Amino acid sequence: MPFATILGHSVYITENTRGGVVLDLGACKAEFSRLMNVRFGSRCFAFEAHPGNFETIEEREGLTKFNYAVMAGDGGETVLREYDDGSRWVSSERPAEPRLTGRTYRVKTIDLCGIRALLGFERIALAKVDIEGSEFDLFLAATAEDLCAIDQYTVEFHDFMLPDKTHLVQEIKARFGKLGYSWLCFSRRTHGDVVIIRSDLLGTGAYSRFCLRKYLWGAARMAKRAIRGLAPSARKVR
Repeated sequence: MPFATILGHSVYITENTRGGVVLDLGACKAEFSRLMNVRFGSRCFAFEAHPGNFETIEEREGLTKFNYAVMAGDGGETVLREYDDGSRWVSSERPAEPRLTGRTYRVKTIDLCGIRALLGFERIALAKVDIEGSEFDLFLAATAEDLCAIDQYTVEFHDFMLPDKTHLVQEIKARFGKLGYSWLCFSRRTHGDVVIIRSDLLGTGAYSRFCLRKYLWGAARMAKRAIRGLAPSARKVR
């Protein structure tokens, strides 16, 4: 099927994706980049803000790394707070909570315009966007030219942790719609897994495949989780 799930991020696989340029924005340890490179021959560029995570990324043929915080505004610096919930990450958006480690990092910032200038590509096949809440301002501040230089986005919108920004999702959706993009939301209650893709790249039957993947496969996953949850109780009854 044209849809694939790479580490929880849905992607519509096209001829542009195979062997094309992929941006991994909020790369963590660049596992998404590595899998896209291995499975589809994509040329990946990983942008990670956390200095520790950045150091763990091993560059290889087809995978290049950059230590930047991707957000609205280019060429400056920002101070990011570190969190640890089993993996370390940084954000300027998330409210204070127990997972804060108390460490902060000053990191250079870059936006979509800056990334295009840095890499020098006119067309980019795919951008994975998982930047811990900075995606709202990134998309709203970007020019139409910069947004349209990327054929497809797979986005984790952090409205689940920033509910006061949920209304911005609809603004971003409307903006992409005016630019000729389709919006496919795979998550059920929030917008944690959204594909935004140029409508002309969607093949015949793509929407039916999307519905099949979202609803039938989702129901199957829920059923499996329910069965696993019931298993211990069943053993006790016997």
